[in-house]
Amino acid sequence: MLVSNHMLNQPIHQKTIRLAKMRASTLAVAASTIITPLSQCLPGWASPHGASRQQVSAGQPNTKAKGKPNVLGGKMITKSVIVTGEKAAQQSYGEKIDQANLIVSADYQEAGTIVVKEVLKGDKSWLGKTIKLANPIKMGCRQQSVPSIKNAAVLLQRNSKKEFSIVEIYDTPDQIAFLRCFVPIYASSTKSSRETERVKFAALSKLFTSTNSSTNQFEVDPTATFKKEFLSALGTMTQPENFELVKELYLRANLSAKDKLSLQEWMANTGDKRVIPVLHQALKSNDKFVNSDAVSRLTYNFQSPETDKAIAEAYNSLPEGSKPMAARYLIKRGASKLVKSPGLVLNSAATNPTPFQKAAELDHQGKTKEAQALYLSVLESKEDNSYAIPVAINKVLDGVDGRTKVLQTRLAWLNKFARNSNYLEAQDAALILRRLNNADCLEALMAIIQKRQSIYSKAGQTATFAIVELGEIARKRVTAMLLKEIESNQTIGQKPDEQTLLLLELAWIQESTDQSKLVEKNSAWLGSYTQLQPLLSGLPSKDEGLFLLQKLKEQKLPPQALDWIIFRLGDLKETRAIDALMVEFEKPYSYSANAAKDALEQIAKNQKVANQITLKLKEIALNSHSLSQANATELLAAIEGDKSLPVVREIIKNGQLDAKVRALNIISRFGQKQDLEILEPMSNYWTGDRRLHYWVMQAIGELNNK
Repeated sequence: MLVSNHMLNQPIHQKTIRLAKMRASTLAVAASTIITPLSQCLPGWASPHGASRQQVSAGQPNTKAKGKPNVLGGKMITKSVIVTGEKAAQQSYGEKIDQANLIVSADYQEAGTIVVKEVLKGDKSWLGKTIKLANPIKMGCRQQSVPSIKNAAVLLQRNSKKEFSIVEIYDTPDQIAFLRCFVPIYASSTKSSRETERVKFAALSKLFTSTNSSTNQFEVDPTATFKKEFLSALGTMTQPENFELVKELYLRANLSAKDKLSLQEWMANTGDKRVIPVLHQALKSNDKFVNSDAVSRLTYNFQSPETDKAIAEAYNSLPEGSKPMAARYLIKRGASKLVKSPGLVLNSAATNPTPFQKAAELDHQGKTKEAQALYLSVLESKEDNSYAIPVAINKVLDGVDGRTKVLQTRLAWLNKFARNSNYLEAQDAALILRRLNNADCLEALMAIIQKRQSIYSKAGQTATFAIVELGEIARKRVTAMLLKEIESNQTIGQKPDEQTLLLLELAWIQESTDQSKLVEKNSAWLGSYTQLQPLLSGLPSKDEGLFLLQKLKEQKLPPQALDWIIFRLGDLKETRAIDALMVEFEKPYSYSANAAKDALEQIAKNQKVANQITLKLKEIALNSHSLSQANATELLAAIEGDKSLPVVREIIKNGQLDAKVRALNIISRFGQKQDLEILEPMSNYWTGDRRLHYWVMQAIGELNNK
């Protein structure tokens, strides 16, 4: 799907010339190897005399009006005509320039042809030629064709000798001006030498700190884009000596606190120990965000006697919000006496933990009874935190008379929580309501099953079976509600996926057979009903597990129905389904793989069959070609806990990328200090696998803090 920046475009011919002159002089101080003529830093519409550099040098006539901006079908562009689709994150200019083998200024025609007017990067022989794409460029979620655009900037990736695919197309003056400034910087660094990388970062750092740009030189102030470009490029740095360039930039006296924080975060994330003096200095910053980040990084990743001393010396001047973290660190390290403050005794009271934090600490220490008493006090308070309250409820439910205490203190809160929750909170609420197993919870459960968007599916499944377990009266009431929706809810009648979910709820909850008569009167439901009729007519069943297993093996029901069947087989801890669930678990890119993983985890709680499941999982996990390796590793750890560590360590050494990421997450939870011997060599930012670096650093931090 095509993605593009959105920037307004108005005639700013003279402004762009001034900008390009300023940027050309900026680039000149970095290195002569990236200097380009001024005209090359201008978009086609802003070129002197309105012609491209090649047209002028070739003596071709000037056919454009002076200062005329990009044109769409003969009309002046006033904003981007390119519609963007949803995307995880907007790529930087540098990322796109690096992806492209050929970057041209061209007239793009809607049929999918590109008339090249200037080559900015790549084979210059394409100048004046026409590139015919296999398919026109599409844009947005609806995949509309990009309209014809004059003087666009097109970034292409070569697929074969004459075939290209589109990386990006830009149509606004701001975008094209940015591109022309960045192409020389990135194009010069493609040789991958130490010198060219330093040249690139020297040039980008000049833009990062430029103070002579102003809003009247761009439709949008370029400062943020220049800063973003530099920060994005840092992730591609390969030469350790260039770390010093970032460090020097950070130490500039006139750098804003916001920019310091951005650079500080990157330097700390590398794990390079050269950042430690920088973080020690940041402890004295007047900016609370810079200061707090330094405390967090030092206490998590850079524990040492030198860090103890630096934090102790800075303790009295730390912001109040940072002092608890610093105090906990110093107490844990046995360094609290290093703090020089008359009358101050640094102890656990200095950390000011909340009742919830105190309860969690007691729980961690194995003092379950004391922890439950504190968790109950949290429930009896006015605390409304959507994370803390569900945790406290579950802890109290583990105790004596837990259900009674929760119903007395938090029933109204749970009803509200269930109605207003997002999909994760809805699942938390459904699990709690199911554990409570009380008729007073029915309203909340009904609110959850009416959230029928696909992301609420798991919460809906849990709530459905909670209703089933409430008994006949509850089931009759909910059945009536569902049948009424079939009869009167016209909106859901136009949404087949939501119809399917409602009918699946009905299949297990139903206390009548009236649904077939209703469907006959409402043709909009006939297709969904026909697909699910085997379930609707077969439930309830005397041997539900066997009935559902047969339907799973037949594979004749829609994917949503199979997902529900798998969930229920796990819910029933149906041991006869292990082999069938393993088949679903190993299916590549299957709709049901995650559901099968959850179901197998539930069944493995039966110790008689747990070994049978884990043996199969180890076989999959240690098969480096298995597409299910990552899921198998994760499920094995969920079942065996720290007993899975031998397999997890093997995966970290020899597994696929996704499996390694999962294994690093597991070792951060279950690992031992000895695992640092495996992880520390992997943590070198300059020689290790950059794709794993974040997860390696997280694991090391967790193990160091155990």
